[in-house]
Amino acid sequence: MDYLPVFLDIRNKKVVVEGNGVLAARRVERALEAGAKVALFAPDPTDEMADLMSHAHLTHFARDLTEGDLTDCLLAYAATEDSGRDKQMQRWATAVGTLCNISNAPDLSDFISPSIVDRSPITVAISTSGKAPVIARIL
Repeated sequence: MDYLPVFLDIRNKKVVVEGNGVLAARRVERALEAGAKVALFAPDPTDEMADLMSHAHLTHFARDLTEGDLTDCLLAYAATEDSGRDKQMQRWATAVGTLCNISNAPDLSDFISPSIVDRSPITVAISTSGKAPVIARIL
């Protein structure tokens, strides 16, 4: 086993997502579904974000993330698809003790996001340790 499976209570906790596209939208959506207060840093959000932008627990910042934005943050998701920006977030998150996930870079991440089957009250998480995410989604 490469990762410790954990279900976190993130209700009313700050979760930061940086990114404009599909990957960022998925991270925002899951965090909101789990009750987090999401801070989205996206200078130019794509259409995938449209339905999420009016959510009461989402605060959108139309700019890039800065180091101070990670204050009091439990989890951070780097989903810019710009490896330089994503690695910068990871360094800042590490410095303040925030767990960070870089989309499509499990080797640089503190945690991975598994595929999820949500049939409330039953939730199943499936992981391939980041090696075959498409297979995890199929399962």
